[in-house]
This record gives sequence, C-alpha cells and structure tokens, in this order.
Amino acid sequence: MKASTRPYLISTSLAILAIGLLLVSCQRPVTTIPSGNTPPPGDSNLAMNDPDQFNWGLFAQVNQQAAVQVKVGDQTTNNTMWETWADDPCTFPDPPKLANPPTWDGCADVKTFQTSSQLSAASQGTGPTEALACDEKDITPDNPNCEEVHRNQSAFDYIIGNNLWYTEGLAAAFAAGDEVSFPIDAIEVKANWIPLPAGAKKEQYHWNYDQEGDVWVMIAMHIMSKAVPNWTWATWEWEGNPGRCDYLGCLDTFGVIPANVASNPQPTPQPYPAGELTAQLLSLFKQYGLGPEWQHYRLKGSQTNFVDATGRTTLLGNSVTENGFVQTSSCITCHSRAAVDSTGQSAIQGKALSVFEPTPPPAPSPDTARSYNGVPDPAWFFDLSQHPPQVTALQMDFVWATFNAKSLTPTPAPAPTPTPTP
Repeated sequence: MKASTRPYLISTSLAILAIGLLLVSCQRPVTTIPSGNTPPPGDSNLAMNDPDQFNWGLFAQVNQQAAVQVKVGDQTTNNTMWETWADDPCTFPDPPKLANPPTWDGCADVKTFQTSSQLSAASQGTGPTEALACDEKDITPDNPNCEEVHRNQSAFDYIIGNNLWYTEGLAAAFAAGDEVSFPIDAIEVKANWIPLPAGAKKEQYHWNYDQEGDVWVMIAMHIMSKAVPNWTWATWEWEGNPGRCDYLGCLDTFGVIPANVASNPQPTPQPYPAGELTAQLLSLFKQYGLGPEWQHYRLKGSQTNFVDATGRTTLLGNSVTENGFVQTSSCITCHSRAAVDSTGQSAIQGKALSVFEPTPPPAPSPDTARSYNGVPDPAWFFDLSQHPPQVTALQMDFVWATFNAKSLTPTPAPAPTPTPTP
C-alpha cells in the first residue's frame, strides 16, 4: 500500500478505501469506453485503491492517436481519441431544435475551441472541423489560454437521451424529480492550449494545428470518470509549467519518481523538477502507442472524495485551469454544485457560473478567489425550513456542462433605445 505525506490530496490508504466503500454500495466494474478500446487494468476498486494508476490508465487510453485526421493546408492534424469526441458547442447547440437533436455521428470528429474566460460558452469556430478553432487574438493577459471540453459517447448519449441538452428538458427533469446519474463508463476531458511559445519544440508537447495551420500546444488536462458514484478526478500539467506544484504540491504514486513534491506556499516563476518517469508508466505508454510527446506531462494529483479518513478537506487544483484559486480548489466539491432550478437554469446562488465566490469566506489573499471545498452543503439543494425539505436545485451528477444548455424559445433581444430628437 502506497502512502503519502501530503494531507490535502486523496491518498491510497485503506482508510480512504473504507470511506469509498461507504459511498459505493456494490462493486461495479469499469466497462469499455465506447470506442472499442479495453478498460484500464482492474475494476472500480482500482479507482479507490490506487487512483493514480487508474487515472494514468485513462490518460493512456484517451490520448491514443485518433483514426480521424484531416489536412489543414499542407499539414495533418495530430488528433487524439478524445479530441474527436463530442464537444460542448455540439452537445448544447444554440439554438436547440427538437426536430434536429444532436447526434453522435454529427458531433464526433468535431473539434472547436472556446476561450477560457468564456469557459464553455459559444464556440469560437464557424462550423465543424477537426482543426483547432482558437485564434491567437484570444490570448490576452486576462485570458492566457484556450479551453475545450469533450465527452465520450456514453456521456453524450445520456445527455441527449434524457433531454438535458436544452433548458426546457432540464426543467422537466426538475419537475419530475428525476435523479441525474450518468453511466459508469461516462468520461469528460477538459484541456487548455496556448500557441507554441517562441523557441519551444512542439515535439515536447501534445500539439495540434488551428484553422490557419498554426501550432498550438496543450499545457493542462483534466479527466473525470464515472467509474465510482462521485466520479474520479485527475489533473495533469505540462512539466515546464512554472506554477505546476504551487500551493498544493504534486502527488503521483504511480508515474513519477519522486512521487511527492512538497507544497510551496508562495508561487514560483521557476519550473519544478520534472522527476523520472517510472518503468510501469513507460510500459503503459508503450501498450497504448503513446509517443515521446506524452512523456512531458505530469499527474498533479487524483481526488476521489470530499474529505480524507480523518475528516480533513481534500484539495486538488491545476495551476492553469484553477489559476487564482488553486489554494482552496477542490474538483469534486466544485462539481457537486452543478445543479439546475425549476426553470432549467443554473441554480446555485442564482448565478450561471457560481463555481467559486470571492467572499465569504475570506480568500487566502486579496487578489485570489476562494473555491468551495469539503463536504457539500445540503442547503445548496434543499429548502431545509420545510418538512420534509423541498428540492430547490436538482444536482446534475457533478457535470457542469449543462449550464451551456439553451432555451428552445430564446428571450428576444431588447428593442434599441430610440435616439432623442435634437
């Protein structure tokens, strides 16, 4: 049994397994990802017993070279399998049309980008394409990277089949009191990209081309898997990211030596040592045909529960994706807040993007936000003054993507204000 000296990330101790078994009433095997590929080694127990090994297995699977590649000018794309899955703009069309719902065949192989400041808002592309649809003009100091979210067919089919892809369908689920529960083979992937830095070698990154044929490189990646009821959570960064282990440290008991990089309470402009990849990880890469570019990515940590065996809050955050609130970031708690109200709109605090709040409680410093972490608050979802408590927010099974859903009858734009006559 592997141990960790770091108190804030989920360890692989028997105590954590005990907590996991309280949440998992029966042992359920991980089924095959709907792509014809075999599941990672072991069953869902591996997700609790050794989440780092489990998540590296997912990483290797989804980053296999895709069968679908296209030409961008004279260049050929470098798509991985997950990059050809359905993305947010295709899963949640604007406007939605009941007569023409999204289909897997229509969404698979589509690759679009949206800027990270917009999170999963409207696509920056003008139509389906396997090339990246982000432009260098989108990169600013306030918006330093572009972001995309993709889901496998299991997750996609659940959203479409249960009418969760438009707000009226979400409202109907709320009215019916339906429990939203994705299949155990559902997977979502989020990635962040930047233009290839001057002087950098694209071979040291996972790279791809935008619609103009310019090279973009991936600097961060999240994978969430429904292998256990509260999903598994894992985040990777490119080895040279300056803030990779800031605040929380880095922990990987499967893929790198040393396994634990101590937390640094202050941000550093210098990259952290990359460490040495383990023989077992290199063997996994070889098994799935992953080339040398993937050896430059590091698992920052895994998360499978809100607290550890002693009740201490678990934290996990990426220096890119959670920039500004890494110190208090918890993937599992943040996503637990994904919920809709009776109108099908995001319910928590009545804010469409209520992922974190600056105050209260106090933030670590004046220029940072504070993420919700720890055990979810029932008051987020119920009116506790009622007996029995009444549902005020239908939880979306940890899937924030539903806030992209649009109404079948969009609100008309307000009429322009007449210009006063001189």
